[in-house]
Amino acid sequence: MKIVLAVPPVVRGSSFVGASLPPLGVCRIATVVNSQFPDIEVEVWDGVLLGQKELLRRTKMLVPDSIFGLSAHTSLNWTNCLELVQSTPSSVRIVIGGIHADYSRCGESIVRRLGYDVIQGRAESSFCEYIDFLEGRRPKHAVSNLIYLEDGVVKKNSIVIPSQATLPFPDYRRYLSLDEYAKNFHSNFLTGDIGFTMISPEGCKWQAMGSKESKYCVFCDIGTKFSLHEPKFFSDWILDHVRNYGNFGKVFMVDYADEATGAGLKWWKAVKEQMPQQLKPHENFVVKVYTKSGHGFFDSDEMAQALWDIGVEDIHVGFEAVTDDDLKSLQKGSTRRDHENLVRIAKRFNFRIIAAFVLGAPTATKDSLQECIRFVEWMKGEVGDKVAVVAGSPLFVLPGAPAWDMIKKKALEKGINLDLFSNDNPDLYRARELWYEWFCPRLCKECGGPVEAIEYAKSLGKTLAKMGSLPTPENEFG
Repeated sequence: MKIVLAVPPVVRGSSFVGASLPPLGVCRIATVVNSQFPDIEVEVWDGVLLGQKELLRRTKMLVPDSIFGLSAHTSLNWTNCLELVQSTPSSVRIVIGGIHADYSRCGESIVRRLGYDVIQGRAESSFCEYIDFLEGRRPKHAVSNLIYLEDGVVKKNSIVIPSQATLPFPDYRRYLSLDEYAKNFHSNFLTGDIGFTMISPEGCKWQAMGSKESKYCVFCDIGTKFSLHEPKFFSDWILDHVRNYGNFGKVFMVDYADEATGAGLKWWKAVKEQMPQQLKPHENFVVKVYTKSGHGFFDSDEMAQALWDIGVEDIHVGFEAVTDDDLKSLQKGSTRRDHENLVRIAKRFNFRIIAAFVLGAPTATKDSLQECIRFVEWMKGEVGDKVAVVAGSPLFVLPGAPAWDMIKKKALEKGINLDLFSNDNPDLYRARELWYEWFCPRLCKECGGPVEAIEYAKSLGKTLAKMGSLPTPENEFG
C-alpha cells in the first residue's frame, strides 16, 4: 500500500510560496501513519511548490490500491481538488479532508455528491484507523471522524480529537522541502531566522464565537471542547523543535493570546517556570502571539512582562476597527481606549506590532475607515518603526460565521435563492458583496454602491500596507 497526501494550490495565483506557510498538517498525519505502519510508503505533495500541473501529472500515475488523501484547506483550492479527483485512476481510493470539508455540512455534501470518504477535524489517528479498516482490522463505523456513504445514506461517525501530547513529534523535513519556504518567505511576518511552527490549543477556540444558527462553531459542526495544553508540554514542545530544526524551530507563532483561550497570567508564568535552563528566550527562540486589545489579556504591564519572559517579541493585533461605533457593530468588545492602552504597553516593553484591520463594519463610513489610517499614524508617532506590518482588507464572510447567517437570513426574507450558499463550493466573493449592500448602508451610499465600497476598502488596504516599517504582501482576500 502507498499513501499520498496532497495539498493543491489555491486557484488564484500560482506563485504563493512567499505568502504561505507549508502544509504542516499533512506532515503530522504522515508522521503518525509512518510511526504505526513503518512498512507503508507515505508521500506529501505540496501544491504550493509543485504547482497544479505537476500534481495532475503525478495523480494520473498513481499506482493501483493507493490511498490518495486530498486536503481542501479552503474553498480557494477546492476547484483544484476536484480537478485532481477527476484525474485519479479508478483503482485509487480517495479520501478528502481539510478545513473546507469541516465547514458545517460541507463534508456531508461532498460525500453525497461525489461519493468519496471524508475525514473531518484532526485526522492523525483517524487516518490510521482508516488503514485498519482497509486491511480488515476495524469496521468502517468504528473509524473516528469519518463521513461515508452506505447504501445511499450518508453516515457520520463520532468525532475524536487526539491529544497532541500522545502523538510523535512531526518530522517536517522528511516530507517537505522547508528550505524553499525559508528562501522565499516574506521577512515581514517572520524576520531573522525562519520558523514555521504554529502552536495552537487543543480543540477549537472558535467554537464560542458561533452564531445561534450555527450549532457549534463559526466554521464547522465538529463541536470539539476547547482546552489548553499543560504548560510543561508547551515548553517541552518548543525545546524539541529547537533541538531538531535549528533555525526552523526558532520562531513560534502562538494562537493562545486572547480571552477565548483562557491563557491568562497564571498560565503564561507557569510556562516560564517549566522551561528547561537550556532554553533561553530571545536567544534560542522568539515567540509571536495573536491578540486583541482589551478583554483582560494585553492590558497590564504584569501580563506584558510575563509574555516577554517567555520570548514574545511580536504581537499580531486584530484591531479590526478604530472608532467605538465600528468596534461595537463588529461585536469586538473593545474600545479605542483599549487600543491606545495596548500600544503604550507595547512601547514600554519594546514589542513590535503587526496590526490588522477589517474595513467593513456595519456602521462604517469613509471617515471611520480613514480613522484607521490616522490611528496607524498615531501608533508610528508612539513606537516608530516598531509598527512593523499593517494590513487591512474588506470584510470577508465565511460560512457559518454570524455575518454569513445574517446574509442568508436576509436572502430568504427577500425570496432570493442564491447558489452562493452551496455548502461544498460557496461563492465567498458574492457573499462579501451582499454584506456591503445589505449591512453597510452608509458606506455604500457614500461610495455609490457595494462594489464601489469594496474597492474603496481595498484602496485603503493598499495605503495601510505601505505604512509599516516592513512591506506587506498583497492580501489574497483583498
